[in-house]
Amino acid sequence: MFPCFSYMRQLLTTALALVFSLSLHAQNEETMKLIYVFDPLCGWCYGFSPVIQEFVDNHPELELEVISGGMVVGDRVGPLADIAPYMRRAYKDVEDRTGVRFGKPYLDELFSEAKMIMNSEPASLALAVIKKEIEDPRKHLEFAGKVQKAIYFYGMHPEDLDGLSEIMSQYGLDKTTCLSLLKSELTKEATHAEFRRSDDLGVTGYPAVLAEQNGEIVRLLNGYAEINSLELRLEQVTEALNE
Repeated sequence: MFPCFSYMRQLLTTALALVFSLSLHAQNEETMKLIYVFDPLCGWCYGFSPVIQEFVDNHPELELEVISGGMVVGDRVGPLADIAPYMRRAYKDVEDRTGVRFGKPYLDELFSEAKMIMNSEPASLALAVIKKEIEDPRKHLEFAGKVQKAIYFYGMHPEDLDGLSEIMSQYGLDKTTCLSLLKSELTKEATHAEFRRSDDLGVTGYPAVLAEQNGEIVRLLNGYAEINSLELRLEQVTEALNE
């Protein structure tokens, strides 16, 4: 009788230790975070916008961070005319592969004098403000998509601060305050910090999606992909990170 009791007590102790170990492991296991690096003037990011939105909607369990990459800043800023010969061909490739459409106002600009100044910084400043004022990162993603549609479908000029403020005001922000924040030195510093973070992550092309868990960062994709490919890649990365 007594040996049996001792054996049962040992089994119970072992079971409790296992439960405690599993509980501790679960507490230490960080939630996976998606890091989406895009640029407001990246045509493929515009095409990818519905895909990443659907992907994020499919995975409410994942954290999210949206980063502006700074593709067209500094000495790369210039008139659309500088890249018009390329864009007049490339926009059709984006449409054919992704299903998005470039709007008549943008195409009229592209195929005429193309004086629109291509500058990623203003829209990136706007995203930095939204990230500071709005906590929900899924709203940051939504905002990024709205800015890209404003440019590539409705023909908003990338340096149109009034237009950007109008989009920002849809998130409950005062338009006058938005204009002030867009010109703030603090906003500029935060935006340039995002550009540096993109560089630190090793991103050299857009769109880019990375996964971060327990301090480890793995690239899910670099460039356009359809939703099924992205879902498959997430499965592979999740398995690898949890081994």
